[in-house]
Amino acid sequence: MTIEEQRLSELLHRLTPEPPRTVTVESVAIRLANKNAPARGAGRGAAPMSRGEPNGGSRFSGRGRLTPLLAAAAVVVIAGASAGVAVALSSNTTKTPSALSGVSSSATSQAATVSPSPAQPGSSQPSPEPVASGQPVTNGTWDSSVVASVTLTDGTLVSSGDSLYAFTPSNLLEIDPSTGQTTHEAPSDGFPGQAPVIAGNKVWEVTTYGGGIGLSGYSVQTLAADGTITVPASGALSGNPEGVLAAGPDGNLYMAAGTAVVEVNPSSGSVVRRFPVPGGTVNSVAVSPDGGQIYAGIGSGLFRIVELDASSGATLASASVGGSQSGGDLVASPGGVWFTTSGGTAERIWFAPSGSLSSARLVEGPAVGGDEAVPTYADGAVWVGGTKKLECLDPDTGQVRASSLVPSDDQVPEGIGDVATAGGHVFALYENNRTEFGGVAVLSPPAACTSSASSSSGGTGS
Repeated sequence: MTIEEQRLSELLHRLTPEPPRTVTVESVAIRLANKNAPARGAGRGAAPMSRGEPNGGSRFSGRGRLTPLLAAAAVVVIAGASAGVAVALSSNTTKTPSALSGVSSSATSQAATVSPSPAQPGSSQPSPEPVASGQPVTNGTWDSSVVASVTLTDGTLVSSGDSLYAFTPSNLLEIDPSTGQTTHEAPSDGFPGQAPVIAGNKVWEVTTYGGGIGLSGYSVQTLAADGTITVPASGALSGNPEGVLAAGPDGNLYMAAGTAVVEVNPSSGSVVRRFPVPGGTVNSVAVSPDGGQIYAGIGSGLFRIVELDASSGATLASASVGGSQSGGDLVASPGGVWFTTSGGTAERIWFAPSGSLSSARLVEGPAVGGDEAVPTYADGAVWVGGTKKLECLDPDTGQVRASSLVPSDDQVPEGIGDVATAGGHVFALYENNRTEFGGVAVLSPPAACTSSASSSSGGTGS
């Protein structure tokens, strides 16, 4: 085309402009989203949250994409001004800057008709919003971050609904993991070696154990004091109690009470049944998830496990396990019972299959870390922590599903364990033993740890 022909074409185009293009709220929103979108492959390089920020700073901001809150605000602004924007963007005869993008209206009009590009292969939806802004743990186990910085007693973290509960040396706390804040607290000096137990819409603690057994209840919503129970014992109580109170799936409480396990209705405080345990004084108790079996631990020096039928009270199995060490901390899973034995500061974790307690085997140990190594059963897996590694294990077979090393700070081992789940998230107690910083950490364990995972065939964890 010659210069004269090009000039003639431009003159005709100005005299007969093309029809206005339709501008919609959606198209402008797409324009803004595309403008703020990261380059392909971005989004993984967000700067770590500063240790100096309260609660770890903003809620995982800086991921390099338009956040849901910002996107929603943009749509509101666009909707409120849609009429004026449509007129400005539809005209090809003006060159006034667009208030939204800072480019000429003709350029914006062209961009407003662009459809969103299809998802790239391998792309995924944004991750769910985290429960709270947290301070990431350097080299942390399963991307852990501390969402509640509070000093808690090891071995006492439990959950109910969306809340977490634990003891401090002087209080019972309720923690909201969505904010990391303590929502309620009650004066309490929980019995050593005993976590709070939730049953009958109350949180229960052992207040006296020796010369009698006393339980105190607190409202699960407010932690207001809500009744006490006195449990009758059969003979002398154990001198080394390690988990003497448990809750069954029927909502009742089960208490290691001398030479028997006593079942108590938490609403009335009355004794429902008494299960005599042959062979000695009970120091720990657990109930299977389906309520069919009761497990009792007996003695110190030569630890013994007894499995009882919860319907008839008959002894189903009994075996001495763990050698000549004291034991306790019973946890029941669908496949059997888990427990600890200890010598000095070394905790060893065992698994005994239901109906075959003599087949008990070591699954982890020795794991230095005290109560951080106590097993817990949550979200379809058994969890074992400590100062070496955190593992999730199959509750039916005791096989390791996944494992992650626990980091050290300047060669001082840190500790993590005591796992509980709330609101669809996995939490644990974390402690930096060098700086004494710690609290409740949220974890992102692999899918193998979830209740839908199939049994692993590898390793014993020892």
